[in-house]
Amino acid sequence: MSELLNRIDLRFEFVSEKLARHVITESGCWEYQGSKRADGYGYLTLSIKELSPRKRKYRMHRLVYAYYNGIDPAEMLVCHKCDNPSCINPYHLFLGTSLDNTQDMHSKGRGADFSGRSNGTPEIVLSVVGGIQEGRVSS
Repeated sequence: MSELLNRIDLRFEFVSEKLARHVITESGCWEYQGSKRADGYGYLTLSIKELSPRKRKYRMHRLVYAYYNGIDPAEMLVCHKCDNPSCINPYHLFLGTSLDNTQDMHSKGRGADFSGRSNGTPEIVLSVVGGIQEGRVSS
């Protein structure tokens, strides 16, 4: 059994109580109402004196994935279909790689636009590019 699943098993009632601390939004997200990081991801510290290390912090969406699926995500990412970092709805979560997460982001139009289109008019972009090519503008 993985360390995460072992910790969930040893503190099952505590974890269950913490998972109940959410508000359901109109979009179906279960927004965690406990401790959150600055980036919006919820977290939970599981302290078990018999284990080493005694305290471990887990992001709530990862803990929820393990809790509901019985699978430790290990090195995989737990991604949000809803793009809401505080969501802990297990139906909004999926396992993926960094590439899967990036492709999901771009498929939803959330990726950065590196084409230059959002950085000014085509004329401005072309004049800057031209200036770099001619050595008039330092890159």
